[in-house]
Amino acid sequence: MIRNRIATAAAVAALAVASIGLTAPANAAPVKASAKCSLDTVKAKETLRIRKSPKKSSPAVALFPKGKVGCYWGDIEGQKYKRCGKTYDMWTEVTYRGNRGYVPQTCTSW
Repeated sequence: MIRNRIATAAAVAALAVASIGLTAPANAAPVKASAKCSLDTVKAKETLRIRKSPKKSSPAVALFPKGKVGCYWGDIEGQKYKRCGKTYDMWTEVTYRGNRGYVPQTCTSW
């Protein structure tokens, strides 16, 4: 439940920033897992494709290797999937080596 509250707070903050037109400069350095994450970090239970949107058919933007740590931005309901031994519809928004997108929540741990 705390993850959902954090996700809601993060979504509200992201919407507020987006609505006033703030963007990162084009030459901004990518976020790295070793950098301080705004909310928390997550670890991949297996190698995952970071997807553009929370759907199995969404294009992959990068790989999130098993055992690696990335920044956690929140959870969102999306397309149902079966991964890491479970069927579920929640996706975790992560950044790994500057690539931000969605991975199946059942395949991440804190």
